[in-house]
Amino acid sequence: MGVPGEGPDDPSSCEELCELFWSLQSKLPPPFTKAVQDVRGTLLSLIFYKAVSDTYRGQLRKWTEELGDEDLARDSDLYRFTVPQGHGWEELRAQEENVDRFLNESLRAIEDANRQRLAGISRVDYVREEALTDRLLNRLVEHLSQYDLSLERIRPNVLGRAFVDFAQVLTDKKRGNQPPETSETIARLMVRLVAPFEAGDRIYDPACGIGRLLMEVARHHREEQQEDPTHLFLAGQEVDPDQAALARMAIAISGFHGRIERGDSLRDPKFTEGKALSQFDCVLADLPPPGQKPLPDVQDDPYGRFDWTDDLPGQNGDTWAFLMHITSQLGEEGEAAVTVPRPALQEAEPGLRKELVTRNLLRAVIGLDSAVFEDVPTGKVLLLLREDDVEAAGGEILFYQTPDADYVQVERGRVGLRGKSAERIAEDVKSQAVEGDAGRVVPHDEIRRHDYALTPEAYHRD
Repeated sequence: MGVPGEGPDDPSSCEELCELFWSLQSKLPPPFTKAVQDVRGTLLSLIFYKAVSDTYRGQLRKWTEELGDEDLARDSDLYRFTVPQGHGWEELRAQEENVDRFLNESLRAIEDANRQRLAGISRVDYVREEALTDRLLNRLVEHLSQYDLSLERIRPNVLGRAFVDFAQVLTDKKRGNQPPETSETIARLMVRLVAPFEAGDRIYDPACGIGRLLMEVARHHREEQQEDPTHLFLAGQEVDPDQAALARMAIAISGFHGRIERGDSLRDPKFTEGKALSQFDCVLADLPPPGQKPLPDVQDDPYGRFDWTDDLPGQNGDTWAFLMHITSQLGEEGEAAVTVPRPALQEAEPGLRKELVTRNLLRAVIGLDSAVFEDVPTGKVLLLLREDDVEAAGGEILFYQTPDADYVQVERGRVGLRGKSAERIAEDVKSQAVEGDAGRVVPHDEIRRHDYALTPEAYHRD
């Protein structure tokens, strides 16, 4: 590999960057991964620090040459994010002792200097990780120092995608109580169902995890539509602080226009305008398994979101609360693709299912194999929603079950969609050109006669 910035040997594709990140992990002896409490945060925060430092250093050099004065070139208004003096990557390389303390202080300094974009990113405590000796940290730092991770060199989306891919691998390896992230192929299907996107579109994920779905939107806009994803607004909210921090890092090092907020979307929605909820052109969400506790604290909602029923049920109530929240944030003619646990639809009271149908929100229900979702043994269904003014009378919904032949075992033991299956399914659903036993378009009247059942098997062709 070459000296940073010399080009041909520096990684530039998502695959090359993932290989680089894997090689970083290989520098750790096996006992390390067992002794360190937060391997994922340790490595990803270091990658983030390198990317931010490389980007700022390159931009500072450019502005200094243009303005002829380094003091003038340090004006923070010239940069997407800044690195305070004394906290750059080269200063980190110069540390021979107390490297862990320097990392903590520098990440905190970067967060403080860029609080609007990077608040909450410094979640890792390198000092607390006793296995992280100066020698080991220096080995990681020197390995990364061989490469240029500047956004001036790597095009938008590529670094962020590789960052999220690597984060997902580390999550799978040591998940604990965290739910698995959305598989790549299911993310592609969800995004294709609501694509294409236009410059200026606002996309939102109320349970964004580490940002997988938002990164897939950007990839699709760049690679499938051949357009610039920096012209989209990518928004996400995540209740888990560590997940939210990683999603915020991914957005930042991709150079995207967007915002990630930490918090509970049901109890404390962060995307508001005055006393109203912000409206989005598209909402994507892979909802977590439902809790079993009642939600009395959300029923009296200042935004009037939860008005489909007088009382949200204890079982599956949060899934339905999320659906009401999502439809409340859809703008006129906005679309949403949402995966929900199958039991949430099967076991919900008919009144809730009726509201989803008669409000003319539901366009398609797509059954997905249980093997794709490790957190829901019974599988999930993918709901395609649309907000418009069309009357519900005479409406119809497509019920579609993805065939077993569409699934294949993919990398790292995860199950995904085979080959071009995501593209074909999305095309079938959007055109409603369903053949054979895959599914059928069902009128609202027939759905009413089935007590508003909302799973594909209820309408399977005989």
